[in-house]
Amino acid sequence: MKFITIIHRRLREGKTFDDYRRAWFHATGFGAPTTMYTVVNAFDPRELISVAVGGDDTADFREMKSKMSHLKGSVYEKA
Repeated sequence: MKFITIIHRRLREGKTFDDYRRAWFHATGFGAPTTMYTVVNAFDPRELISVAVGGDDTADFREMKSKMSHLKGSVYEKA
């Protein structure tokens, strides 16, 4: 089974897209094969939307979610 994750974030004041990329960069992966696309709002560069497509089964998704939990709120504002 494949999963699609859509993440909408607003960068904290003073943070840049490069800061976001550094925070989300991963050398070891999230535990599931994933392709990720990120777009920046042309009218508001603090607004980002990321779309991830991947996974082979539910266990992959659970592992990926647990590996991403430490990033929550480090660069972006919480909704």
